[in-house]
Amino acid sequence: EKEEEEKGGDKGGDKGRGAMEVEAEPTTMTLSKDQAIEALGLLVGESLVKALQDTQWKTRLDAMEELLSQIKSNDLLASAANCSVLIQSTAFVPGWDEKNFQVAARQFELVRLIAAYAAAGFYSEFGATPSPSLSPLAAPPATILLARRDAAAAVEGLVDKVADIKLKNQACEALFALSEACGPNFVVMQLQKKAAAHKNPKVLLESLKWVVQCLVAFGPFQSGLEVKGLIDIAKEHLGNANAGIRTSATQLLGSLHRFLGPMLGDMIRSDVKPALMSAIEAEFVKNPPFVGV
Repeated sequence: EKEEEEKGGDKGGDKGRGAMEVEAEPTTMTLSKDQAIEALGLLVGESLVKALQDTQWKTRLDAMEELLSQIKSNDLLASAANCSVLIQSTAFVPGWDEKNFQVAARQFELVRLIAAYAAAGFYSEFGATPSPSLSPLAAPPATILLARRDAAAAVEGLVDKVADIKLKNQACEALFALSEACGPNFVVMQLQKKAAAHKNPKVLLESLKWVVQCLVAFGPFQSGLEVKGLIDIAKEHLGNANAGIRTSATQLLGSLHRFLGPMLGDMIRSDVKPALMSAIEAEFVKNPPFVGV
């Protein structure tokens, strides 16, 4: 047991990993803006939906607080359809382009709560009283409660904010919760695809830093994080013009070295220039393999 602890990367165990294996599950939103707003109105009431679209940020903030309160006190998350409506509708109302950071923070909290529910169950998250519709002993599988298309929709809104000093912590917490629910590999790959295409290099820089945190938290073995995919991400950015991005890519390889040991050097050496390989090996020294590797 002690050796397992020393190896780290045990965040979440196998929880919610089943969703990661469903490669064919769609990752695009299924509701249009009008459909999402209509569905949300049926779920929480038209007056609340109207408040979420108000031009006054305080009204939108109060509406988000009310929505979060309903999620915590009612059975809004009792079905996959409800979870899907809540995530896809918040992409439109207030919308991922919400300018007020307080309102945006509540949107990210909504994502975190839904993902936490999907991963661990309502009762462990909130300590709520069991209802007839949900079992306090066995939460429905994450594959039922949080579809990949909804997780991808959430990542779409979170990716910008990993580089926002006011919202970085909330965004990263939501990403971790999504990783618990749908598997870290899916979230990492979605995040990196969107971050690499972003015009702001700081988004890619901060997303790489989060990937390092994710790797350390979950580990690459039981969690399903694909070693080859992580190596490819690092190699892709080793030659980036931005020094910070190059450093983060090198640090990602250093973190992988903790789990893979000397074999990692053999896996990448033929694709890396000698001078750069020296810098990577220096990072390996800073990150010695876990006991038993």
